[in-house]
Amino acid sequence: MTKNTYTINKKILFNYKECHLYSISSNTRESLGSNPSWLLLFLIKNNGNAVSLEEISAYFLEKGRVVNSTTAIQYISKIRKALKALGEHTTVIATIKGGGYYIPGYIDISVSPPLCIDSIVKEKVVATDLSADVLAIDTESNVVNLPREKNMSLLKLLLLVPFIIFCVTLVWLLLPTPFDHVKYRKIQIINGCTIYADHDMPEKGSKIEKLIFNEKDISCKNKPYVYLTYFEYSDNYSLFLCNAPIDDKSVKNICSSILRLSND
Repeated sequence: MTKNTYTINKKILFNYKECHLYSISSNTRESLGSNPSWLLLFLIKNNGNAVSLEEISAYFLEKGRVVNSTTAIQYISKIRKALKALGEHTTVIATIKGGGYYIPGYIDISVSPPLCIDSIVKEKVVATDLSADVLAIDTESNVVNLPREKNMSLLKLLLLVPFIIFCVTLVWLLLPTPFDHVKYRKIQIINGCTIYADHDMPEKGSKIEKLIFNEKDISCKNKPYVYLTYFEYSDNYSLFLCNAPIDDKSVKNICSSILRLSND
């Protein structure tokens, strides 16, 4: 396992491969750049021993990079500012007279296993995205909105309820009224037949009127009660021949089958 991360005073992580410092407590990081990172690594590997500006220049020269004294001082300044920005106010890099630097012995430097800081940041982003999907908040109107899928389900439900009510109402209107629930009124008594109708009687001289009164198609000897029902949608009449006045309990037993009479 390649160890490319060091812990400074148990609160700052230094990853020289990714060239940054990372605060464990605040989850923030400061980018150093490649040359300052190599310089900090050089100081760490010297185990508290002082290194001069000449040694620093020679170190970079071995890596094919030219770093003079002025540039090295600028790198040290950048490292110190990054550490301070991450909350480390202890002097991690001390200066020696004559030009040089070292890490004091009281600074705790330890090797850490590889740590991918980007994975921590990505996990936070994913968690934030999931929270936004579960509950979206309109900051301008202060309205809390459900996810789109739930909004669509709610809309479908709102549309379905009126449709169900409409269908039930339509079926109820189209269902025929039971025979014993029809309100009949006595019209007249002819040839021993008591005639009831739920509507106006057929027009005088019409085919149905002739069938009822002039022809002998209807016998009132055994069933002297005639109930005439008009169906407006088909312009037809139906005749129920009953041997007694109808009521809710006896209608099924006292009336004969229906005769359908048409004006055609």
